[in-house]
Amino acid sequence: MTSADKPLETPEQLKDVFLKVTSAMAMADDKLLINEIDVLDAAFQRFVGRPLKAWEVDEIALLDHVEKVPLSQYLSEIEGGIPDGMKDEMINAAKLVAAADGELTPKEIELLGEIAEALRVPDERAQSLLSK
Repeated sequence: MTSADKPLETPEQLKDVFLKVTSAMAMADDKLLINEIDVLDAAFQRFVGRPLKAWEVDEIALLDHVEKVPLSQYLSEIEGGIPDGMKDEMINAAKLVAAADGELTPKEIELLGEIAEALRVPDERAQSLLSK
């Protein structure tokens, strides 16, 4: 879906986008840890209202190896259809997943910035979200 299509307004409509963002963050350090999956699942439950299914976790582990469109390009193409509040929730969830292993690496910090930029989150708001 592009920004020219019908807006993505509900968490259920946005679940695939949410999973792409949070799983990319989980895989940013080239490993998927159990605690990252736990945090991702908790964030997904808050966002969508249900736990991750086993097949969704499997897809997350494979996602980094099969995606043909870079995340920032994908987000840039659809960001116009995503409400600002949902963008904020995705960035917050991505940050929680990144910090699940106890540290934010430079690569994870860079990816968070790329996500915010691709979603066209204004700089001031992005800094506020990322500094929390």
